[in-house]
Amino acid sequence: MITLYSSALWLAHAIDVQAGSFTASCVTAAQVIADDKHLQTLCITLHGFDTHEDQLQRNAALLAQGLASMRTKLTASGDWKRTLVISVSEFRRSAYENIARGTDHGTAASQFLLGAGHSR
Repeated sequence: MITLYSSALWLAHAIDVQAGSFTASCVTAAQVIADDKHLQTLCITLHGFDTHEDQLQRNAALLAQGLASMRTKLTASGDWKRTLVISVSEFRRSAYENIARGTDHGTAASQFLLGAGHSR
């Protein structure tokens, strides 16, 4: 699910991606960003982070291909330099890895920022 927020009115509307994959959502989001130079905020929802085991591999599988596809498409359109990707989660995990190489429920949450950045 992709939610768009109007730069002028902050009215949200959603786009359902037929394939339902995060990669498909990222590609659609990149196209929307390239098509609307005034878009300020776009939100992609992704589930599947209840990772009690093999967390590194599972998170990479959830995120890597979609984010790489988005970056490639936005770089090609010239819009990567005006894009900042921020992860937000209300799902909290332990800060410590368990014996199964995952994390249990806790009070911490990982965050990341991606973008080309630019100077004026």
